[in-house]
Amino acid sequence: MLCGLFNLTGGPARQLEPFSRLGQLEGCAQPSGHGPLAIATRGRGGVATGADGLTCALDGRLHATAVTDEAIAGGARALAQAYRQSGTGMLARLRGSFALLVWDSVHGRGLLTCDLLATQQIFLWTGVGYLAFATEMRELLQIIPTRPGPDPIGFVDWLASGTVPEGMTLYEGVSRLGPGELVEVGVNGTSIRNYWRPV
Repeated sequence: MLCGLFNLTGGPARQLEPFSRLGQLEGCAQPSGHGPLAIATRGRGGVATGADGLTCALDGRLHATAVTDEAIAGGARALAQAYRQSGTGMLARLRGSFALLVWDSVHGRGLLTCDLLATQQIFLWTGVGYLAFATEMRELLQIIPTRPGPDPIGFVDWLASGTVPEGMTLYEGVSRLGPGELVEVGVNGTSIRNYWRPV
């Protein structure tokens, strides 16, 4: 599980009101602060921070391919190095079920993404001046200030068809990344874009 906060004002994430709730998540390591970013993890994967200001957190598994053998062996540290060399170009070559966070403190920007088919999901919620994210809905609901009501479109579609529209959830204001999408984060805000499309 990967969960965290990003302070959109550029201030330290430790100063955000929900930061204390990150440390109360069951089974998680104490949250680590990386300037405007705070991360809490549990389970497989890991967090690596390099001397070059690059932080990488991985939740899930990578499958072996010619491109990802080194990343599998080196985990988050090898992914951070691949990002430094290729930027977001490395993402389309990764295979597996994973969520990935990369933060570059030197340039004040980063990204959140999941695997090509979004089998490992990332849920997002924007508060006043910050972005909260988690790979599990349960954890996201524990760190945001109040439980959101039902989403008027997502909930009705789920009742009618048993599915929720792409990018939506049952909760108002909570979205999820779709296949091949990433959210870019920085002190100037956030944006979602595709890094991969099926051919």
